[in-house]
Amino acid sequence: MDLPIDQCGNGVQAPIVEAIIQAESSGNPWAVNVNVRDGQAQPLLVPARSLDEAIAQATQLRAEGYSFDVGLMQVNSANVARLGVSFEEAFDVCTNLNMGTTVYNEFAAGAGRHAEEFDTPRKQMMATLSAYNTGSYWKGFVNGYVYRVLRYLGEPVQPRNTMIAAVTASMEVSLDFGSDLAGLDEGFTANEAGSGGLSGIDRGGELSEQKPPLSSIRRENDLGAGP
Repeated sequence: MDLPIDQCGNGVQAPIVEAIIQAESSGNPWAVNVNVRDGQAQPLLVPARSLDEAIAQATQLRAEGYSFDVGLMQVNSANVARLGVSFEEAFDVCTNLNMGTTVYNEFAAGAGRHAEEFDTPRKQMMATLSAYNTGSYWKGFVNGYVYRVLRYLGEPVQPRNTMIAAVTASMEVSLDFGSDLAGLDEGFTANEAGSGGLSGIDRGGELSEQKPPLSSIRRENDLGAGP
């Protein structure tokens, strides 16, 4: 599929967008994946075979109160609503690219405001990828999402246990969003059939100044070589 990333991708580099798409939906524009929370039943979804089926699934999941991700970039339903997009539009390739890269850029701006922690472009990209998937600048390291995207980018990564050790050390400022934001709480689990997490959340960019034991992302060696 030829993707109109230059026209619809809000300036995000095409290789990054393509890698996110592979990690999130494997290039399926009709993909729908549910984020099941504590107390919710796991719905049985048959992969949509058409746009109409995808729209019907999304409409039903919204009516039943689920959080879910849609389309090529697996944009979370909270962001679809926040951006004022209908489900009929959300599965359109250009619209989905536009929404997904809007969320990506929001998180990238937040990472850029914390240059003392993310002090290279590579670290800022990795933190942004983490937030895109989980709403947190560190949880996407722990769940393996960041390294999955890096592999699609063709970049070498260190063994996952080494990387997890790096990101579970303590740091001076929390890189997590508050649990009041949509789709992010301790009861959250992701549908492994698709994205593995949230494609963004209700809003991006602002960090809470808490100090729980989170990640230390200061040493370049911990994150692999890169600028």
